[in-house]
Amino acid sequence: MNKEQKPKKQLKNAVVLTGVAIQMGITIYLFVLLGKWLDSKYFEGGKLFLIIGTLLGVAISLYVVLQQLKKFND
Repeated sequence: MNKEQKPKKQLKNAVVLTGVAIQMGITIYLFVLLGKWLDSKYFEGGKLFLIIGTLLGVAISLYVVLQQLKKFND
């Protein structure tokens, strides 16, 4: 590998990993919003759906990130 290809590959890797982090944040944020909406709609004054939505968002985003990193490393 010559000197010009190495910085391009590092830049590509940084862009891919930044995209993964942004996707994870957006997924969690959307599930938090869903939980808040469900709480306001069906469970006045409670935070049950907010907690469930947050945990579900974190779990799904971790699964997606692990799948993407597996592809990235191959």
